[in-house]
Amino acid sequence: MIGRSAPSRVHRPSTLADLTYALLNDPAAEVVGGGTLALPRWGGHGAPESVVHLPSVLELRRRSRDAGHVTLGACVTLTEIARAPGLPNALRSAAATIGGPALRAAATIGGNVTAARPGCLAAVLLTLDASAHVIGRYPMTAPRHVPVETVLGGADLVVLSVRWQGAVGDRTAFARTAVRAAGGPNTASVAVRLGRGHCGIAVGSTGSVPHRLPHAEAVWRDHHCARRTAAAAADEAVVLPGRAAGEDYRRAAVKVLTRRLLTELEEEESA
Repeated sequence: MIGRSAPSRVHRPSTLADLTYALLNDPAAEVVGGGTLALPRWGGHGAPESVVHLPSVLELRRRSRDAGHVTLGACVTLTEIARAPGLPNALRSAAATIGGPALRAAATIGGNVTAARPGCLAAVLLTLDASAHVIGRYPMTAPRHVPVETVLGGADLVVLSVRWQGAVGDRTAFARTAVRAAGGPNTASVAVRLGRGHCGIAVGSTGSVPHRLPHAEAVWRDHHCARRTAAAAADEAVVLPGRAAGEDYRRAAVKVLTRRLLTELEEEESA
């Protein structure tokens, strides 16, 4: 039997202090951003008794730059990210590949990172060494900054924002493969960041939580060879078979995408 069709109580805090108060006084409330993951679940299983509506907090919808850091509030939408010219190319590309226009207009970076599905934005943020500003729920804790990897797939943290240190001259790129060209389930995604003396490579949509590939990064730093690095990435990635694709297919996709992105970024630098 399906439960209620809509929550009985909706908290709409306007400030971070109000948000903390709502979470403290209604610990069972579900936190909702864009609702693109929550609403389909409610349709099948019924809505929760109460929810906390994050977009009501203006601060969570802002983008800012301060002291070299770029900060995106948790409720910044994928459409806003895809259209923001000052953000890393990889992040904009990743946001633009998720779902269709209607979904991107509602879906938020906070929800995408917390759920780690499909993992595209999370993979990019990992290469940027991003951190997340979070509130712990079980037990309730004061806001604090944690590495983004701490948040992925975690139900006990509420993401308030993500931030990273902007680096002049760094080059980033993102690509994914899917069952269908538009809208199908991802089979693998790869994000790459290259700069002077450093390299970041991360994967998502491999059946596992998005993760960095430190060994593949070391291979690139030592050899600057896209082919060898791509092979190392395919070996290192945590890949699980699923309905979208088998393990061998996903490893092959990681290898192809990594080699392509590294080659493109190298050509971009030399152009």
